[in-house]
Amino acid sequence: MYTTEDTYLNGCFYLESSCFFRVFVYILISNFFTISAAKTQTYFKGPLHCAMSIYKERGLLGFYKGGVAMAYREIPSFGIYCLSYEYLSAKMHDYKLTDDNGVIASLVSGGIAGSLTWASIIPFDVIKTRYQADFTGEYRGFMHCAKMLYKEGGVRIFYTGCLVTCLRAFPVNAVTFTIYSQTLKYLEK
Repeated sequence: MYTTEDTYLNGCFYLESSCFFRVFVYILISNFFTISAAKTQTYFKGPLHCAMSIYKERGLLGFYKGGVAMAYREIPSFGIYCLSYEYLSAKMHDYKLTDDNGVIASLVSGGIAGSLTWASIIPFDVIKTRYQADFTGEYRGFMHCAKMLYKEGGVRIFYTGCLVTCLRAFPVNAVTFTIYSQTLKYLEK
């Protein structure tokens, strides 16, 4: 059986191993949707146009802008995610608050784990998104971006979109962990 530390560290580092590839996708998403929605600049005609603009403006490394900021967000979040799911699921089983297959425990634990994780890391996500979508060079780095955001809107700005994100996270993560746990049970047979 894994210890609490094992579960947290496994979440932090094993799930985070794909960060190198995911940062590319996140930079496209951050730029495409943030700039397109703000309409403060000429917006992108589509994801391919966005990718070409990033490459033209920043080169290949432009796709990895904010990679460190993303790691600040992702590494602890995956640890919190796995640890909170395992803890809640175990408690629900201990108190017999689930069905024989553990589906209810997976749904509830997964949903809460996802929402709790997003609530805890949303400030890093706000900073990362703003920093990655900065085509004007306004921010000199992650910490400079955080300071400028604080000046713009105080602590409250770091929780922009938190409620909506947590509400979205519940069903997504409830289903994710239920499929995960039921697949593990099936494969163990």
